[in-house]
Amino acid sequence: MSVLRAGLALGFGLIISMGPQNLFLIRQGMKREYAYISALICSLCDMMLILVSTMSVSKLIIASPTAKMVLIALGALFLAVYGAKSIYFGVVQLRKQGTTELTNVSKTRSVWRLLFTAVSFSLLNPQAIIDTMIMIGGVVCRYPEEDQLLFIIGVIAASFLWFNGIAALSSYGANYFKNNRTCAILEVASGLIMLGFGLTLFTS
Repeated sequence: MSVLRAGLALGFGLIISMGPQNLFLIRQGMKREYAYISALICSLCDMMLILVSTMSVSKLIIASPTAKMVLIALGALFLAVYGAKSIYFGVVQLRKQGTTELTNVSKTRSVWRLLFTAVSFSLLNPQAIIDTMIMIGGVVCRYPEEDQLLFIIGVIAASFLWFNGIAALSSYGANYFKNNRTCAILEVASGLIMLGFGLTLFTS
């Protein structure tokens, strides 16, 4: 069981720091827009990356300057576009009068659009991908072959527990933010943070 706990500890250590993926899930939960589906998609994407980190393909991605440059460019572009859209939507909402109660707007959103967004936040985060591949791929090799699967299960379990915890807590917090103005401020704030992350990628 110590191997499983080590996997859980490493998984939580890598995932807890605030980044675009966590911010996306907080936003989905606060707005109650498919929060748990978003958490599931992010968890599955993380599981895929964790499994890839134990394969030789991860070394090729890390070793290739071109692959890293393309990954960083795509991630920065996605964050910039998404951040700008969030700011625009938030500003439009703030310019409207009144603070009427939020309706269940999540039902009008396309599940396919959500799928694309969640996958993009999970797979277009170059720093997280590279760190995950280096850390997990490096640590798992230190364990005997018979213990590696248990370690990987621990890391994957950390992702599922963390992302679903974020979805639950942020959805609960939505009870205290029930008007359009608060929702609009959340959009602008998250958009500015996304732009900041994108700028960091461009200058890194």
